[in-house]
Amino acid sequence: MKRKNDITFIIPVYNKPVDQVKKCLISIKKLSSDIINEIIIIDDGSNNKLNEQYKNIAYKYDAKYFYEKNKGVSHARNVGIRNAKGKYISFVDADDNIISSAIHSKDLDNKSELILYNVIKSDQQGKYKKIYKFVDIGNKPTADQLLKYSFKEGLINWCVAKLYLRTFLLKHQIWFNDKLKQGEDLDFVLRILKEKPIISYFSRDMYIYNFSTLTGDEREKNNPLIAFDNAKATFNSQQKILNIISLDKRKKERIDKMICEETIKAISRIYSIFLNSYPSEAKQKIKLFNQFINTIRSRHNYSLKTRMRIRWFENQNFFMIKIYFLARSLYHKINNK
Repeated sequence: MKRKNDITFIIPVYNKPVDQVKKCLISIKKLSSDIINEIIIIDDGSNNKLNEQYKNIAYKYDAKYFYEKNKGVSHARNVGIRNAKGKYISFVDADDNIISSAIHSKDLDNKSELILYNVIKSDQQGKYKKIYKFVDIGNKPTADQLLKYSFKEGLINWCVAKLYLRTFLLKHQIWFNDKLKQGEDLDFVLRILKEKPIISYFSRDMYIYNFSTLTGDEREKNNPLIAFDNAKATFNSQQKILNIISLDKRKKERIDKMICEETIKAISRIYSIFLNSYPSEAKQKIKLFNQFINTIRSRHNYSLKTRMRIRWFENQNFFMIKIYFLARSLYHKINNK
């Protein structure tokens, strides 16, 4: 008999250690059979040796395997959406894990178009752990309620730990923007929320996000100008949301200040990696970075750290930006992050 309440799990993978992918698959396979419909692995152009190993473990754990030329995680996820057969779709990164006990069959026995769970963010050495959850909403939040959480790191910023009704995505033609190299998760979730889906939230820890700063730093090192453009795009998206949600003037000003400070911090990080990796090109491009910072530099009375970062760009203080990069690298090395 055809299962009605089922989930397609989509795992994009690119040159990840086979053991990590295996652990990810095992965590999903622990779900009860009336919940899981299929697992789809999208190989985003990994090297030939890993291709064969991914195929083998896909076969072993009854997962479908698709190979694509390297076009990025957004393209890989879109391939998964197009090939999914389940009622719901859930995205899992290949180095993360699912907590199978969090998803109950009855969670799917409703008309929800978006279902959310909690995330445990943990470093792989076990030195850091933080649970991300909503604390002041019920189990039937509105899209407007969730939009308020999009201004800082948390559940709305990630596409994981969620179940998406496949027909809802197809009806509204919601796909990942494969032109974005960063911020693609937030962009995807925000476009869903703008369509006002029927939402359910279950405050259970469903997803283990095994994070490392190296992943983001590598992307910014490889494509610093694209990372800069994505930071600006994220800022603009957050500004649009801030303009449409219902908040009093004082709260909006506080949120806007936070957005500006986080954006300046992100741009400082991106530029410091750019300067360390490609010093000549970075020095030529500093005016481009400073030009954007100038658009928000006088908007608020910023913290000392933010004012300091603004001055680095204003004065083209490459020495201090380099010191910032080295200090940040040393911190993460000491803490194994």
